[in-house]
Amino acid sequence: MRELGIKSRMQKHYCKPKTVVTVDQKPNLIRHLHDLSGVWQTDITYIQLTNHKWVYLATVLDPEKRKVLGYKIGDTMTAELA
Repeated sequence: MRELGIKSRMQKHYCKPKTVVTVDQKPNLIRHLHDLSGVWQTDITYIQLTNHKWVYLATVLDPEKRKVLGYKIGDTMTAELA
C-alpha cells in the first residue's frame, strides 16, 4: 500500500436509532415451509444519510421468485411505512 500510495480510511462508528416494540415477537414460520408460493416477506432497513440523519427503507420480497415486489422510503418508522 505504501508503494502504491494507498491509504486506508476509517469509518466512524455509528449507532442506529433505538426502537420500541409494544407487541410480542412472533416465531419465524418461514423456516417450516417447503412451498413458498404465495408467501411474501418484509424487511425494514436503516440507512444513514451523509447529513447524519436516518431514513427507513421498507421492502416487500417474493422469496420464491427472489424479487422485490415493492418498496417505500420514509423518515419515520411507522406502521404505515411497513
